[in-house]
Amino acid sequence: MNALTQAETEAKSEDPKPEQYALEIQAVRRAGDRMVITRSGSTFLGLRGLDAVRWLLTLEAAQTQGPRDEWRISQELAAQLITVPSGGLTYYQDEFGDVVSEPPVWNFSTSAFERLDLMGILTYTPRPPEWGGGFSYEVFKSSRPLLEEIANGHPTPFAVLAAALLRDENAQILDALRLNVNQTLPDGAAEATALQARMVAHEIRNALIPSQLALSRLASDLGDSASSEPFQRSRARVEAGLLRALQFADEMLRVANLGVEPSTSFDVMAAVRDAVAGVSSELNGSLQLTVPQEPALVSGPRARFVLAVTNLLRNAAQAVHAAPPSSGKAGTVALAIEVREQEVAIHVDDDGPGVPPEQRRAIFEQGIALRPGGSGQGLSMVRQVVEGEMQGAVSCGGSPLGGARFEIVVPTKKAQSR
Repeated sequence: MNALTQAETEAKSEDPKPEQYALEIQAVRRAGDRMVITRSGSTFLGLRGLDAVRWLLTLEAAQTQGPRDEWRISQELAAQLITVPSGGLTYYQDEFGDVVSEPPVWNFSTSAFERLDLMGILTYTPRPPEWGGGFSYEVFKSSRPLLEEIANGHPTPFAVLAAALLRDENAQILDALRLNVNQTLPDGAAEATALQARMVAHEIRNALIPSQLALSRLASDLGDSASSEPFQRSRARVEAGLLRALQFADEMLRVANLGVEPSTSFDVMAAVRDAVAGVSSELNGSLQLTVPQEPALVSGPRARFVLAVTNLLRNAAQAVHAAPPSSGKAGTVALAIEVREQEVAIHVDDDGPGVPPEQRRAIFEQGIALRPGGSGQGLSMVRQVVEGEMQGAVSCGGSPLGGARFEIVVPTKKAQSR
């Protein structure tokens, strides 16, 4: 088959239907006679604009089968578009009457350029047959950063999330093939990756925010010396580096939240026990736990709810451990669950120093830290989960133990269905 015949066959066979594209990148999967949106697909639906395009390209690159892949961009194609942002493929007859192409070697699928045109990455213009066929393209300058991410192959937050979600999806398919319908993964790869990303981002902020404050104090202590050009130049470099790292941490948190589990029905008692198990070493036997035996079903993101309760327990443990021995306090943390008619209340009490009344609302704001060196992200995340995702309420007050009481109230599944 000569080059022209091959190109004509390719053009006729490549019909980039949205349904087939969604299947190829695992944004949907077949379940009998219907299509089911995967978590990769639901993540895409939650994005807008440039982030939505970045997510599709990331999914493609994570599953590509090489430069001639019809449906998925490869590192080679991304590198080609960066190196040659304006080009194309032309067919013509040489002096011997043979159809040849320019460039003579072309390893990329034509449909990839058509798809990238639809995404707004480049312009794709077919050449009419009387001009020899082929096509021309031109990459938009605004698309270059997206293509560089693919060409470099570095593990960006989107790439890590995409790999985790695809591992989860493939594991579910394998489980279905084994016909083991009762088998579930206790912690999917995406959940583990999302949790790890939050932990890393949390620690980055814990380290860098005090550094920002220390730099400002240093400038203040230096007085007139801080106005010198060398100091200001060095300070600008340090501040730019800190800001870049903090922005990266925020991006990690944002992307991690994209891949979390969807809202499901779960038992509060079991979720709380999971949270307690996760911080048992930090509590060091100081926890008094009161949990009813009867299950109480609520609806929401279970893994993030567990993390929210974990944050409250960790804050309480840190509060009691910070109390000086001379305070005479026992270092007690108490968690109790109260099942009401249409809601469940969770109380986390401690006998630490407590929270001043004027700060009890502000501490749930992002960036407001409860203790020196804190990032102000933990309690903000608790409020986001409880109030933003579960239609509940979270508050802080005084505890009967003498320290702080944090209360989570979420509606039961029965109340939500009314």
